[in-house]
This record gives sequence, C-alpha cells and structure tokens, in this order.
Amino acid sequence: MEDLALMANQNHRIQTLLLTENETRNSNKAPKLLTLDDYPHWKYRFEIHINGVDTNLWMMIEGGYLRPLNEDGTPMLVTRMTEPQRKLYDYEKKAYAILSQSIATYIFHQFRQFTSAKLLWDALQQRYEGNDALKSIKSKALRKEFNSFMYVGNESLDELIARFYHLLSELFNHEVKTTTQEKIQCLADALPPKWESFLMVLKQNQMMAHMDINDFIQKLKEQEIENKWKAKRVVQVQDPSLYYSTPTVDKSTTHAPLKTAFVSKTSEAPSAAQMHFSQSSSSSSQQEHYQPTANFMDGFRWWYYDGRTGEAVIVLCKDKKWETVRIFDPMWLTNLSHKDVQALFRNQIFFDVPDMVQALQFMRVIRLYSIFKIHAGVDWKAISEKYFKKDTSKS
Repeated sequence: MEDLALMANQNHRIQTLLLTENETRNSNKAPKLLTLDDYPHWKYRFEIHINGVDTNLWMMIEGGYLRPLNEDGTPMLVTRMTEPQRKLYDYEKKAYAILSQSIATYIFHQFRQFTSAKLLWDALQQRYEGNDALKSIKSKALRKEFNSFMYVGNESLDELIARFYHLLSELFNHEVKTTTQEKIQCLADALPPKWESFLMVLKQNQMMAHMDINDFIQKLKEQEIENKWKAKRVVQVQDPSLYYSTPTVDKSTTHAPLKTAFVSKTSEAPSAAQMHFSQSSSSSSQQEHYQPTANFMDGFRWWYYDGRTGEAVIVLCKDKKWETVRIFDPMWLTNLSHKDVQALFRNQIFFDVPDMVQALQFMRVIRLYSIFKIHAGVDWKAISEKYFKKDTSKS
C-alpha cells in the first residue's frame, strides 16, 4: 500500500511539472490553476494574460454577458443575431473557453453548473476568498505575521528576503496596507543579531528614512558581499623591516608581530615613571609615533594611534604586565581621513575597554562608517563613548 501511495504521489508531481513546463513554453496559453491554494497568484497572472489576448474578453469576465432574447423571451439563435450582437456572443464564448481550460479538470468539475465566464470567475473567487468575515480574518492573520516576522534558524539573507517578498505579496492580495517605513522596520527587526552594527550606522545617519524597501534590501546585499569578501581574505604575516630603514622605536618593546588580523604580545608592565602619554621626540622620522605611558593601574586599558605604522593599538594591563593588540586593516584606515583617525585615536581620547568583544564591535562600526564614506560632521567621540567608558583620570 505504501508503494502505491508513493507512486500516486510521484505521478501527481510529474503531471504538475509537465503542466508547468507546457505553460512556460507557450506564451499564448493561459496560466494553469492546478490547486485552489495557488488561486491568488493564478488570478493575478490570468488577468494579465486575458487582457493581453483581448481586452474585450476581460470585459465579458468582469462585466458579464446577456444573450439577446426573442420577442417570446427565448434565447435568440446565433444565426438571427446582428453583427454587433454576434461579436459580443463570440467574445463571451471565447472568454469562457480560455477560463475553463485554464482550470485543472478536478477543480473545474466542481464548477460545471456555472456556464458563463463571469459566473465561473465569481464562483472561483467566492470559493477561495470567502465572504467579508473570512477576508477580515485572513487579513488580521497576515498583519500579525507581518508584525512578528523574524529570521528562522540558519536562514540565509536571500532566503529571508524571498520569504519577506512572499509575505508582502499576500498582504497586497488581501489589501492589507503597509507603509514604506513599516516594511523597512519589519525587515530590519527580522535580521539576525550580527546585523545590529550595520543597522545602527544607517539609523544614526538617518539613511533609512530616505530609502524604499528595495534600496534597503540592496544595502543589505552589498554589506553581505563585503562581509563574505573579508572572510575570504588570507592572513599574511607582515614584515615591517622590508620598508623601514631606520626604525624610530624599539620593536621589542612597542611592536607586536604585525598581521592582517588581531595579534598580541605580552611583556612586563612599564614602571610608574614611564606611565604617561608622550610624543616620540625622534627627529629622524617625519612621521609621529605615540608611545603608551600612564600611571600604572592593574586592569587599565587604553587606545592609542601609532602614527608611524598607521595602526590603531589597544593596550591592556593585566597581572602587572601589559599587552598590545594591534589592528592593522589598511582598507578601513585608507578610507578614513587622517584628521578623522587623529580625532578618534590620538591621545585626546582615552577609553577603558571592557573586553575584546566590545573592541571588535567598535572596530566594525568604524569600518561601516568608512564603507559609506561618512566623514564630514561625524562625532567620533560620541560614537566611541557608546562602546567604552571614558577614562577621565587620564584626560
């Protein structure tokens, strides 16, 4: 019995595929209604098709047809009709033929009693859409689904967007109104947590207020491509000795091995006399270098900007030792202006970094600002303070 059921299911699927293929191969054929569940999409496509064939046919379906009568009230024979009456009669018969042939046999069998194009069309609509009460229930269910729309499991961005567009189509079919900002906010709320930094940049710069839903989706796709590209980058060990002829600072104390990722080096903590921020006095280099020094405090952390190497550096003091974490990312550094980097990382700003997770999150925000080339008028200090507590004792 199970084998028979499986064969029957396979035969039904094959028949469906054949009908669909036949439909797509010949543009002159009307779209086929294979199941009542597909009625909303079929209805939209059929209306486009019938108007493309002849708008007079759609007039018969939408407005109906009344056959001329004889004086005694009986239907007039076709042979006795005038030329205009005959044309209307032909339009009706052709419209009914196209409509009935576009419905699967097992569905059309349920509507054999409806013998005109308009009656058949209205009966199909009534069967699927129901009365006003049923329409209201469906509309409320769709609105609830829209308000609670969320990503599912490991769903990709493309899968999430496709599902969202299907929902918008159903909302349109059931005449549920939504504004552009509601659509954008709905999709933004549905995104996984990894998109929070990206959305924050868009909101802070009021970019979302000037987008439609398609613009917003394009921004998401562009950012996803950027993320995938960065994930494929191969970590390469950097060798500064190849391009520094006379280093101004002892590498053993201030430089960790440079990579295109986060690397660290641990050494003994500097003495209390050394712990202040000061500019390198070396006159052999035209570039500036800021060396981290401050009154020692276990657990103290701060940022500084290395003007000689173009790196942002996090200094972590722990267990009477200090560790430097160098961020070497030429892509975002070159996108930022030198003035912006100075304002962000120079010794005018000191921050207590709670952990490396927040540090990485902060760097992602800066990366997003550089992608959109948003430099003018950006309050870097205010943005930074959203992630790090300011160390007022060292200002």
